[in-house]
Amino acid sequence: MRQPDGRFKVPEMQLLYARSLEAASRFDEAKAAYAAASRSVPARRRAAARPCCLRRAGEPEVALELFQAIVRSIAKADPAYLRTQREWFEIAKREIGA
Repeated sequence: MRQPDGRFKVPEMQLLYARSLEAASRFDEAKAAYAAASRSVPARRRAAARPCCLRRAGEPEVALELFQAIVRSIAKADPAYLRTQREWFEIAKREIGA
């Protein structure tokens, strides 16, 4: 189920693919897959896994910046959006020690 450019049609499939690459310690490929998944609006909230991958891949500074960006963007959102994103908001806050 890929588009002509190689991306998966369903954002959740892209995330599953990224997680599989991360679990296999194929961090460079996983980072690229997470980046592709994060461009999809439905998957963006679940792309908090990408900073976790970056941290595991030895890029803690980049991961911290992404977690901080997640917290900033969700904190400014309306309450309805915050309710749908609460899990990822909490993950990101925990990761930055907020």
